[in-house]
Amino acid sequence: MGETRGYGRNLLILIVGGAILIWLFISHAGVSRTVEAMKRSRKPLLLLAVSLQFLNVLIIAVRWRYLLEKVGSRIPLNALFTVVLAGNFMNNITPGARVGGEAYRAYLINRRFGVHAGEGIATILVERLFDFTVLFAFFIASYLYLAFTGEMSRAERTALSGVLLATTVLFILFALLMKKEELLIGFFNRFPGVVRAKLLEALQVFRISSSGLIRQRGIPAVMVLLTVLLWATEVIRPFFVFLALGVKVPFVAVALVTIVTMFVSAVPLFPGGLGVAEGTMLATYASLGIPTEVLAVVIVVDRAISYWLLTGAGGLAALRLGPGQA
Repeated sequence: MGETRGYGRNLLILIVGGAILIWLFISHAGVSRTVEAMKRSRKPLLLLAVSLQFLNVLIIAVRWRYLLEKVGSRIPLNALFTVVLAGNFMNNITPGARVGGEAYRAYLINRRFGVHAGEGIATILVERLFDFTVLFAFFIASYLYLAFTGEMSRAERTALSGVLLATTVLFILFALLMKKEELLIGFFNRFPGVVRAKLLEALQVFRISSSGLIRQRGIPAVMVLLTVLLWATEVIRPFFVFLALGVKVPFVAVALVTIVTMFVSAVPLFPGGLGVAEGTMLATYASLGIPTEVLAVVIVVDRAISYWLLTGAGGLAALRLGPGQA
């Protein structure tokens, strides 16, 4: 009951906060300018941006299915697509981005298809490892390109160097956590007997599954390819939104801002990074010399596709996965 009230509160924050944000951005851009920009927008490119968003979800499902098959679990792709959508919904109503939905995904495949919790968590953490590695490479490449082509001021280089340092530290900490199993064992030992036994069993399955997934021949190459495709769709989508609204922005700049926004949005302040993502996008794009009035329209449209549309579709998927079948 308390859990349901918690989700209801988060949904209320989401709706009210989202309405206020949209009003603020449209007010800043001007209602007439926003309406005019939408009228003059290139609709095929906007439709392509929407398609890329759902292609992004499909690639996540394909990648997850590949990993699950490697640990001996075969689940239909359409079922995993629905689970990933539901996970996105949970991500968007829990603090931070890409946090709450991961546990929900593991829970759903355990409940629906009998996948061991340790195996489910292992596949998702391996996904995160490849996500982080590819994003880190994208970030460094984009940063170096903009830094050495003279398209960033000294202040921007300093700020992004700080983000780069923080990202490096997070990457090292994540790698250490994957290695230091005894830290988790010590934490689990604080729980009562039955709970402790289940947690330690899940940890053992997780350790064996994750280690096997990373070391199996061919898996890293396939995972890198799918992850590059995944994050390419994430970067190309806002680029098409800019083009659809007639705003010219360097593709590398869009890539850099998308990656920075993703990292900052992961900070657990508001549901789905609501407000944090918009503020980060506005600040970083503005620092590259794009007028904030133009940005306000672009951000409203892009977030309508990547956040609100996905939240609605994910909510329907979560309802479908309630008492029914995936």
